[in-house]
Order: sequence, then C-alpha cells, then structure tokens
Amino acid sequence: MFKRIMKGGQKKPSKSDPSDPSTYGYGPPANNVAPAVVVPPPSGTIEPLPLFRDVAVSERQNLFLRKLQICCHVLDFSDTLKSVREKEIKRQTLMELVDFIQSGSGKITETCQEEMIKMVSANIFRCLPPASHENTGQEPTDPEEEEPCLEPAWPHLQLVYELLLRYVVSSDTDTKVAKRYIDHSFVLKLLDLFDSEDPREREYLKTILHRVYGKFMVHRPFIRKAINNIFYRFIYETERHSGIGELLEILGSIINGFALPMKEEHKLFLVRALLPLHKPKPVSIYHQQLSYCVAQFVEKDYKLADTVIRGLLKYWPVTNCQKEVLFLGELEEVLEATQAAEFQRCMVPLFRQVARCLNSSHFQVAERALFFWNNEHIVSLIAQNRTVVLPIIFEAMEKNIQSHWNPAVHGLTVNVRKMFIEMDAELFEECQRQYAEKEAKAKDVEEQRQLNWKRLADAAAQNGPDMVTAYFKCNLDNLLLEIAWIEKRQKQEEKEKSEGGSKNSIARKGILDAEMSKKGGSGASFQKDVPWRASSSSAKPVPKIHHSPVVRISQTPFSDYAISVMRHPDPLGRGLGDEAIVEAAGPECIVPGQVMPLKLLGLQVWPINVDLKFLEPVGRELKLLGKIMDDAVELMNKSFIDR
Repeated sequence: MFKRIMKGGQKKPSKSDPSDPSTYGYGPPANNVAPAVVVPPPSGTIEPLPLFRDVAVSERQNLFLRKLQICCHVLDFSDTLKSVREKEIKRQTLMELVDFIQSGSGKITETCQEEMIKMVSANIFRCLPPASHENTGQEPTDPEEEEPCLEPAWPHLQLVYELLLRYVVSSDTDTKVAKRYIDHSFVLKLLDLFDSEDPREREYLKTILHRVYGKFMVHRPFIRKAINNIFYRFIYETERHSGIGELLEILGSIINGFALPMKEEHKLFLVRALLPLHKPKPVSIYHQQLSYCVAQFVEKDYKLADTVIRGLLKYWPVTNCQKEVLFLGELEEVLEATQAAEFQRCMVPLFRQVARCLNSSHFQVAERALFFWNNEHIVSLIAQNRTVVLPIIFEAMEKNIQSHWNPAVHGLTVNVRKMFIEMDAELFEECQRQYAEKEAKAKDVEEQRQLNWKRLADAAAQNGPDMVTAYFKCNLDNLLLEIAWIEKRQKQEEKEKSEGGSKNSIARKGILDAEMSKKGGSGASFQKDVPWRASSSSAKPVPKIHHSPVVRISQTPFSDYAISVMRHPDPLGRGLGDEAIVEAAGPECIVPGQVMPLKLLGLQVWPINVDLKFLEPVGRELKLLGKIMDDAVELMNKSFIDR
C-alpha cells in the first residue's frame, strides 16, 4: 500500500514526443515530455447518448463521433467517490463502441477512424507511475520481489484497448487509410507503454502490437528497430523494464516467420541484442521467452549454433547458481538443434564449462548438467566426439564420485561413467591411467612443497621471532661485491669501445681485479670462491653471471605468516637476473591477488605472477600451498643472462 501511495505522488513521463526526431528511431533519446493531448476534452458534464440500435442507420456515423467525443474525457480514478456517474456513462459508451466495431454494422468512415485513434491516444498515452525506488530514493529491489502497481483506471483502459484491437483486426479496416493514423509516432508510443507495471495492460499491448506488425507491413522494419533500441537501453543503461518478456514473445513469433536464407540484419539482431540479454540481473524474469527466441534462430539456421553457444558461454553466470540452471536448460535446447559440424567447432569450450558445472557444490547445477546425458541427440554428438569430450570431463566425474556431497549427483555421475565405459572402454582406461599419473605427480609435488616449507619454518624458528633473513646459496656481501665489480667492468668496456681499441684491456682488467681483491677478492677468485657459480671456460672478457635468489622470512606483530614471491629489476640496467624473495607478513597486510611493496638494498622490488590464493596463513605455522616454493626453487637453480 505504501508503494502505491508513493507512486501516486509522481508520474513517469512518456518516453516519446511526437515532435522529437527520435520518435522515428533516428534521433537522440526522446525527452521525457508528456505528449500533448490530441483532442481536448469537451467542456461540461458527460451526458448519456442514445444506443446505436435506437437511431437510424444514416445517423450512426454521426452518433459514433459524438460517443468518441464523450470518451475523450479522462477521468480521475485516484478517488473512487469522485465523478462516479460520469465514469459509468463513459464505461457504457466504450462498451457500445466496442460492440459497434465488432458487429461490423457499418463501415466506419475515414473521419471516424481518425477521431477514434485520437480518442484512443487521449486515453492510453499518459505518464506512467515511477518505480518505487525512483520515487522514494530507496535502493532498487529485485524486480521479481516487487508488487506490480495496477492501473486504477483499468475499467476504462481495458475497453479502450479492446476497441483498438477490434479496429486493427477488423476485415473492414483499410490498411492504406489506417496507416495514416497508426503511424510511426503512434507505434513508438505503444512501445513506450510496455514499461507499464500492470501485466493486464502489457498483455493487451502485446496482442495489439503483434497484430499491427502482421497487418501493416510498412511498419515492420521500424518496429524491429524500435524494439532493438529498447533492448539496448535496457542492457547497457537501466537494466529495468517491465515489458521485456512481452516484447520477446512478439519477437518469437516474428523470428518464426523469417525467410531463408536469413538476412544479415537478423543475424546481427541475434548477436547484438538477444545474446546480450542474458547479461542483466533480472534475466530470470524473461528467460523463458528469451530461450525460445534463441532456439528459434538455431532451428531456422543450424549454422548459428556455434555463435549461440559461444555467446551463452560468454555471458555464463559466475556466482548465481539459479541463473546457471537456466543457462544449462537453454543450452540443452540449443544442442538439440545443433548439427555435428557446428558441435565440433565449440565442443572444447562447451564441455570445459560443463565440467565446471559437474563439479559445482550446488546440487541443482551439477544435476542439471548431468541431465544432458538423458538427451539422445546430445549423447549421439558426444559419442561421435568422445575422444575429445571424455578427457575434458573425466576428472570432474572422478571428483564427483569420490567426494560430492549429494547422493543424487553421485548416482547420476556413476551412470554417466558407465555410459562412457560402454561407448569406448579402451579410451576410458587410457583416461583413467592419465588421471592416476596426474594424481600421483600432484601428490609428489605436494610432499615436496611441504618439505620446502618445513625448511623455511625451521630457518625462521632458529633466527627468532623478530626479523630474520635466511640466504640459500647466496651471501648478501658477495652479492653487493659482485654488483660493484660488474658495474666497473661495464663502464670500462664502454670506455674501451669509445676509444676504438683494446690494447690495454687486459691491464685494465688486472687493475679492476686488484681493486676487487682489496674488497674481498679479484673477479677471477670471486668466480672461484662462490661455490654455486659455474666455472667459466669461455674466453669472453665478461664471465657468465649466475644468480641465486634471496629468500627472506619475517614475522609480523599479527602473529601469522603469509608468503609472496617477488623479483626486482637489474639495479645496473643489465638484467643481472631475478631475486626470488619470500616475504612473510600478516594476512591483514596482503590483499588477495596483490603483493606487498618491498625494498631490498634500496632497490625497487617488483612482483611476479604469483596468485596469493595459494597461500593459507595458519597460526604461527607456515604452510605453503600452490606454486610459490616451486618458483623459488626453480629460480635458485636457474642460470641467467650471459654477459
């Protein structure tokens, strides 16, 4: 009740203005200006007129016009006690007009047709009440949960719509004359009314517009384009419209009548309008009609199956399981009309998504995906391409059998597994062997990770809880010494090149080595003293540089550990190599998917591609999940740029 009271406070202006170029679908969006009333209501009170049967046949056309003028009065229905007599007179008059058109008592003149369309326009083209969140400033609610606001003037509006419908479908209506009054502007205003919250009004509008599309061929391209524009605005701007389902019902009938070969315009409509309609949040409201339209396209032209399936995968819901169930149902309808050639084009991405659905913890999603194997046509397509399909979904089936919580899903998975064994036992055994090898390898990798982590935890425990740095195969002093040595060598080489000679290069190298020996050893002895350096037998003036990572472990006041692996750029601009740095910090410091900034020796540290979802802080223990330590160990043993 509160919503209805608030809706009465404001009115949503009509989206169409007959003076606006956008009325014809070519200008900018229409201004929200209420259309001018075509026929001003006559002054004075409404008085009843005689019945058609009580006057001579020659007077009926004139009486018809007089009754139309009475019906141009738009009465206020917000107060049920106001103008009760006038409301009843108008209702009776409208009923008489409907009976007169339906009975075909006489062909109405062109003047009568014009006045009738003006009367219809004066009654139905009005400002629609806004949605509750537009009027109250509240957050938009789920359209499925909103109560529709019924039109209080429906006793009159229903009869006006009935009159318009009878006029459009009447065999006495000459389309050459009627199209002068049922023009583009009139059609566009009808389309604006589809945003009405009253489902009764939208049902009448759907029937009338469908009849107009069928009878007035000249309007067909315009109607399709105008509906497209409504869809575009709904998809990319508002995501709120009350009549998307009704418009899709009209389109379902239109698509069914498309001639073959299908025009490029219609294919673009599928790609640009229908498939993106899967994206908005309220898709569940109109999904049944949308699914029918999409299936009609594939049934009309089977070559569109690949386009449709890839479009569904593009807009596949990630977090909404109920939408996922709807998508699976639509996907099955499309696959029923899909031929083998089109199926082969999209089967790899298709069954990767099906495999994810099979493993869904939401039992309805997993169950709906398993129902594909109850469809004979889909099973035949899978059987023809089993060498591709089975390896994709084998792991998902095995995980379901081993660990899915729902017994129904477990049972259906066992049935599908038996079906594949009957299809090709040899292929099934090969997939089973590969799966077992993969699981064994994963187990070994996990054990190695646990061992690497234990080494890190032991190193952290030995050095105390404050802040420790453990070096594997590398000493910080040697690293600094090497950086300084390489920097001098680089400058010396550049100087030699600029001088155009290298007579004194050996002597200069000796001087540099002597300088290095004062700080800790010559370049040659430096190579020899560092045990992890590969001995270089090359005669090149610059030896090979092998870098090992620095692994840093620290504990923060948060009493938890987390790990990130980073690299820093070459401080000399020469690509010395990567430093794998394991930084331990509290989970509150780290945002998932990012790494903490870190300075090492005053140098900027940059992140490498490591996903922090592999990390799991557990109390004071460090537990490594994922690929982090593998990357660190790989960097430890990796040889870098040859200088």
